[in-house]
Formats: sequence, C-alpha cells, structure tokens
Amino acid sequence: IAIVGDDFSRQGKGTALVIQKITEVFMNDFSNDIDLTLICPNGKCLSSICSRAKIVEFKRRFSTALSYFILFIWNREQYDIVLFNRRIYPGFWFLNSKAFILIVHDSPTNNQYSFAMPVSAKLFDYFIRFIGKYFLDAMIVGSEDARQEVIKYYHADRLHVISIYYGVDDLFRVLNKIEKEEAAIRLEDRYGITIPYILYVSR
Repeated sequence: IAIVGDDFSRQGKGTALVIQKITEVFMNDFSNDIDLTLICPNGKCLSSICSRAKIVEFKRRFSTALSYFILFIWNREQYDIVLFNRRIYPGFWFLNSKAFILIVHDSPTNNQYSFAMPVSAKLFDYFIRFIGKYFLDAMIVGSEDARQEVIKYYHADRLHVISIYYGVDDLFRVLNKIEKEEAAIRLEDRYGITIPYILYVSR
C-alpha cells in the first residue's frame, strides 16, 4: 500500500489525524501482512510514523502538483493500493497500482453548509469532480449521510462511494468517579464551564 500526501508533516488534526491513525493501525496490527510506503515531498514526513515506514520523497519543483505529476510518471514501483487523503493530483493514474482510493471525508458544500474555498482547494475539487473520479476505484467517506452528499456533489458512481465509520482513539474512554471530579474542576478553572454541559464538535 502506498499513501500519498503531506499529512505526516503537521500535527494530526481533522483529516490529517484520520490518515495518521490509519497508518498507525496498518503498521501496528498488520505489519506482517502489509508493505507500507509513504509518498511525499522532501522534508514533509515529520511524524514518528515516518521512521517506521518506507518513504519515497521527491524535490518540489515549481509547484507541488507538477512535482507529483513527474513522480507519478517516473515511479516504477508496483502497488496493490494507492491511498490518497483529501486530494488527488493529476497523473496519479500513471502509478503502477491495482487500485486507487481517495478518502474524501465529505462534500465541501451541501444544503446545510457552504464555505468559501481558497483557489487551490477549488482547483483540487474541480479536478476530482470532472476528471479524477473516473480513475478512482473507491471514494471513502465517514458516514452514510456524507456518502449521499458525495454522490450528489461529485456525481459519483454509487457503487464506488463507500462509508466506513471513523474509529475512536484509545484516549477517549469512560472516566472513573475521581477522574470525572478532577476533570470538572479543570474545566471550571480553565473555561468557566460547570457541569452539566453539552459539547457539540462540528463544522
């Protein structure tokens, strides 16, 4: 399996954390079954994961997209799966792989929300919508609702959009009574929030 992108260059937040955790599971639980390769620009693999996987690095020339395109043409390694997180780059189909998968997470806009995308994000989005989706074997999303939105937004083949629910990190667990009391004190001291409260984490 090859994982393409620079999501190992920053602290894991949001979608970057998802791919980092998937990679950790691959290496911790399936290291005897999977040969893992990370493909990224020079100096962009800074996570502790990088010391445990094979890395294919390349120099950025002119633009990241052009640099990836050149790498895709010249890379002769064979893969069973090439996995992308959030975005794909033109020419990825030149890689020697049996399958190409994009974890798309969700659609960037729907009836409930919309936000102004930077120009670079729009270009990647247009590429997926009008070209890239035809070379993908699967698009993975985090819920059935997101699946429906991705099918609608990208006009994607229903059979190629798959919902796989996100897992939960081990640090999220039920606290014992003493831990709850200590956490309540910290919450009130730091944020002025008292129990009971509701935490809603969402865009």
